[in-house]
Amino acid sequence: MSMYIGNRNLSDDWEELFELREFYGSEWTVFTRDTDPNGRYLSVKLLSNQYVEKKANYWMSWDKQKNKLTSRGFDLKLLKDNRPELHVVLLRNLKTFS
Repeated sequence: MSMYIGNRNLSDDWEELFELREFYGSEWTVFTRDTDPNGRYLSVKLLSNQYVEKKANYWMSWDKQKNKLTSRGFDLKLLKDNRPELHVVLLRNLKTFS
């Protein structure tokens, strides 16, 4: 099976928000970027720090008013389906930092 590692090649406006302990063979880092002029949404990138099977980068948005993750693509669904424990911990931590 192919192994992947998170891509840390981010522009300077991304801020490292927190790290999550080992899930699915890797520690994970959460980066955010404020791109919404109204201040409601944060762009969120979750990436693996070590090589993992399947997906190593997840792109989502955090709705600060509703305390809810959204995604234009399939990243949120893939995270929920393939790494449910990581999804739960990510939500818990994002709510704490909102």
